[in-house]
Amino acid sequence: MKKSVLTCFFYRRLHFYFFHKIVLIFFKHCPQSVRCRFLKMLAKTPTSVVWTTDKEIISRYTHFTFLLFCAKLSILHCQPSINIMFPLQKHMAKYVSVSKNDWEEIASYFTVLHTAKKEMLHAEGLVCKYHYYVAEGLLRLYFIDQKGVEKTVQFALEHWWLSDYFSFQQQSPSSFFIQSVLKSEIWALSFSQQEALLERFPILERYFRMVHQTAHAATQVKIKYNRELSKEEHFRMFVNSFPDFVQRIPQYMLASYLDITPEYLSELRSKIIS
Repeated sequence: MKKSVLTCFFYRRLHFYFFHKIVLIFFKHCPQSVRCRFLKMLAKTPTSVVWTTDKEIISRYTHFTFLLFCAKLSILHCQPSINIMFPLQKHMAKYVSVSKNDWEEIASYFTVLHTAKKEMLHAEGLVCKYHYYVAEGLLRLYFIDQKGVEKTVQFALEHWWLSDYFSFQQQSPSSFFIQSVLKSEIWALSFSQQEALLERFPILERYFRMVHQTAHAATQVKIKYNRELSKEEHFRMFVNSFPDFVQRIPQYMLASYLDITPEYLSELRSKIIS
């Protein structure tokens, strides 16, 4: 009996070694919100148990080992593990004071979406139903001109909001498309939910005002650069200001945003490299 227990213990440990490797891969690639929910759930797991048989001792030991392992992971990937703040929660905290209890209620107004690369979120001619917050990834707003060429109006990086605001506010047909450029995690807020959220938490009126003022200021700077700088100067300025961003997006999208052809963009890149 003792030999069989030790053998079982050895195979259990071997099994959990490979299981730990799988969990590491999971923590590395899954969205931050999923990791945080998992760790919060883990923190509520009871650790005081009554052990009776040898088999149960082995089972409980491996379970306890797994708990310790995940505690280490929480230090590496989500510090602190229990009081973790979601990206949107952190962003709101920069402008307004929101308690933990209030945040839990605020989060209930949102729908969390996980989109694939180049997945369409909204199409021209439809009413824009959502206001999108980018927790991870990248979105873009664009239209198609009379020649069938895509014209990118705006990109939304992490911690930026995006919508067709006229369509969203008026609940009227849209003139734009919204696309997930990269694999993304997005927090979507419908028009009715946003109205209810602002009525329930008036302090968030300040948050959204600050967000829109920042976005409006960025648009003003972009218009100034478009009129003041040459195409090459604008491109160089953009590359110097957002070097990581330039590497993340397809060349034709960047050319569309800068209002130049992909061929000319390729020439400018070659000139900078040389």
